Amino acid sequence: MTDTHHLVKTILIPQVAEMLMHDKGLSENEALHAIYNSPVAPLLEDDSMGLYGQSALYLYGLIENAWENPHTELATKFPAQTVSASLSGF
Repeated sequence: MTDTHHLVKTILIPQVAEMLMHDKGLSENEALHAIYNSPVAPLLEDDSMGLYGQSALYLYGLIENAWENPHTELATKFPAQTVSASLSGF
């Protein structure tokens, strides 16, 4: 089952990156950086959280919410690492 979860995540992450590139005008590298440095990344890696079963749009919303509201429980529990200057205002 874990292999299936891994495969699902390899599909979801590029979809979320594509949304960030389209909606936020980020490059592919910036979008991937935003995903992997978001507070959602550790949760996505934890199969017990079940995020592998959510849609790309749902994950995009979690990431966007964490960046726009850095003082939420999710963002403070899993603080984002340094983000490139191009993500300011994200």
